[in-house]
Amino acid sequence: MCDDAYSISGERDYLLHLLVRDVADLEDLLIRRVFELECVSGTATICALRRIKHTNRTPT
Repeated sequence: MCDDAYSISGERDYLLHLLVRDVADLEDLLIRRVFELECVSGTATICALRRIKHTNRTPT
């Protein structure tokens, strides 16, 4: 499931924020959905181990 998608600057063009059950679920999503797109030439995966801090509050 893709929760968020961002257009970003730097080495990569896009960032997908995904929530998956396990590595098999991630692999299935990449192979069956992402790699099937002609415009995708490659990917890089970063997995978060745990959330340190989260807030929706705007700094003042």
